[in-house]
This record gives sequence, structure tokens and C-alpha cells, in this order.
Amino acid sequence: ILRIEQLHPFPINEVRQALEQYGAGEILWVQEEPWNQGAWHYVYPRLSMALEQGQRLRYIGRPESASPATGNYKIHLAEEQEFLNQVFASHQPRVRPARRNKEQGVES
Repeated sequence: ILRIEQLHPFPINEVRQALEQYGAGEILWVQEEPWNQGAWHYVYPRLSMALEQGQRLRYIGRPESASPATGNYKIHLAEEQEFLNQVFASHQPRVRPARRNKEQGVES
């Protein structure tokens, strides 16, 4: 998890350096605000310039909305839980089924 505290001026060099450690794969921008609000549209082109080769950027958060909140606390919590589930589901380690070495009877 990388948290960007200062959006302007955008710390491109610091972000680029931080993203280097992750290698190829998906980089997620997660925000609580709806897609058409919050920082996504400002940071998208800037983060795109900071990506390493093989990295791709994806938004996770609430869908587009005219209001910054649902107005219902239970719905708010359900939406928040849904996008957090998306975040952690996309970074689950891939488990390879164990195989037995017939000669040694050892799992690899």
C-alpha cells in the first residue's frame, strides 16, 4: 500500500521510485469518493507516467454518482466493503496445486 499525501505538485519522482519495487502487474488506485469525484481524474495521467513497463493502472472505488454519499449508512458500509473486497481479491496469492514426486513422495 502506497499512500500519496500531496497531489500538487505531483511527486512523480517519489511515486516512480516507490512503484519500482512492485515490478510488473496491476497497480490499483483506491478511493472512497465516487469515480467522478475525488482525485482519480487528476492523478490518472500523472500516475500513468510513473508506471514501470508491464504495470497497468486500475480504479477501484464507488461508481459515478451525483452525490458524494449514498445518504444511507448501511449502503455506504456495503459499498465500502465491496470495493475493499475487490482490492484484496485482486492481490490474493495464486496457489499452485501441490504435486508429488513419485520417486521421493515429496510435494513440490
